[in-house]
Amino acid sequence: MKVLGLDVSTVSTGWAVLTDGPTLGEYGLIPFEANTPEHKVSEKRKLVVFREVVKGLITKFSPDIVIIEDTYVQFDPSVTKKLSRFAGVAIEGIASVNMDLTIVLLTTQSIRAALFPKQKMDKKAVRAKMIERYNLDPKTKDDITDAIASSHYPLIKKVKDEWIV
Repeated sequence: MKVLGLDVSTVSTGWAVLTDGPTLGEYGLIPFEANTPEHKVSEKRKLVVFREVVKGLITKFSPDIVIIEDTYVQFDPSVTKKLSRFAGVAIEGIASVNMDLTIVLLTTQSIRAALFPKQKMDKKAVRAKMIERYNLDPKTKDDITDAIASSHYPLIKKVKDEWIV
């Protein structure tokens, strides 16, 4: 089985491909244009770029399943709304390439509980474990390590039907 994991963010979305084993394939960040005070990138521009890159990942890797880290409910509703828009664009982009591809939304808590049963793991600890497990550069961004972690889920646990989009 080939799994593509996406850790959706409005700043830099991590992605990773895992196969049975689990064996880590390629991984990276979805690039957005520089977002500086001198060069402000609009959200709609980011969404267009995001959609095209997601479609390219599906075409390039032909995964059997895509895991998207579900939107975390923030204290600031505007952040939750933005993350939901990016997740929706990811789902639409994936479906536009392969309507039959299984897309699963998983909470961070579900991913961590599956990977590290009986352990309380925060984002920093998960990042350290993924860096250690796959001998990654210690500077690897947490968006990437979160995508790697989410990619493990269907390789170690059965995906519940209600999580499938």
